[in-house]
Amino acid sequence: MADYSGSGVRQFRDFLNRCSEGPDVKEDEATRNRGFLKAYLEAQSKNWRNDQADGTEESVAFVDVTQIWSYAFQNNSGHLLTFLPASLAILVRLCSYHEELRTYGTILIHSLLQQANLKIVYNRDE
Repeated sequence: MADYSGSGVRQFRDFLNRCSEGPDVKEDEATRNRGFLKAYLEAQSKNWRNDQADGTEESVAFVDVTQIWSYAFQNNSGHLLTFLPASLAILVRLCSYHEELRTYGTILIHSLLQQANLKIVYNRDE
């Protein structure tokens, strides 16, 4: 997904739209795509640690998402600033609908809400 031109994010969004059954997507295709999605989510969240009780250390997960977001803000890339949140919204929706993906959705949200990532989203240098 780390394509700074936006085409990778657009393709990722299109793939996410094919992870649910619909008029153009049969259930077996959607199930197969969710399997690929689960493998991607596992790879992205493998370094996540859920033991940050003291708040001194932040875990690393979904690095490519934060890199693209950071690039988009630094370069004032409107299309990336539009496509990335839209794609993440679809991803969170998929994770909430499918029980086997819920853990990864939670990790994604926790990862995005870390202080370092919030600085990217709100474009602050505090």
